[in-house]
Amino acid sequence: MNKYHPNMNELYVFYAIPKTGGTTINKALINKLNSDESFMLVNDKYSEYKLLSNEDKGKIKFIAGHRSSYQLINDNPGREIKFITFFREPAKQIISHYNFQMNSKFEKPISFKRWYYLHNLRNPQASHLMRRFRGDFLKSFLVTKKDTDAIKELLQSFYFVGVTEHIDMDAPLIFKTFNIQKADLIRKKVAGQHYTIFEELNNDLRMKLNKENKYDFDLYTFAQKLREDFYKSNSDMP
Repeated sequence: MNKYHPNMNELYVFYAIPKTGGTTINKALINKLNSDESFMLVNDKYSEYKLLSNEDKGKIKFIAGHRSSYQLINDNPGREIKFITFFREPAKQIISHYNFQMNSKFEKPISFKRWYYLHNLRNPQASHLMRRFRGDFLKSFLVTKKDTDAIKELLQSFYFVGVTEHIDMDAPLIFKTFNIQKADLIRKKVAGQHYTIFEELNNDLRMKLNKENKYDFDLYTFAQKLREDFYKSNSDMP
């Protein structure tokens, strides 16, 4: 993993896996950088970004959103891309996703069990990285160990890999990269605060979901190691 070196001549890309805290970080960044032409949220604007001239692309120093991808390397020849992402404990991420969808996607809520098996939801964080970030859009949700090993190799090239459970410590590191000394982390889309909780996570369900989504749990554990290694290697950072 790269040394902490806030060089604004580089292009930083925050790839947000759904329900890992991306909205919280993006909102804080938008509040600070929205009027700055060096920042771009590409969730619904990736096609607009591709149409920019090389000169205008060169002005952008930080890209964020679910739609950012590895393709940005090809879109920015000659620039070093520094990727950032977060992982979350699988059980928490899945329950968060369910509660969010019941409040926003379903006119009539269904049980968690039905939703979980209806969507054949397995290892959604790994699947999202394979399909969205790597561009393997036809990749099924049935992630394999080979896929997981490929993701691990990819993550080792990332500038920073954080974990949602430590977002209060990790997010300020991203902000400091852009000389943001203070940014309020206002939680968005939080179950129980911004929408109704339809399913609580208990110990039995937590163990079940972590076991059934073993590749996501493996990547979550790997992300924790990458995070620890980063802080050890950058113990002198401000």
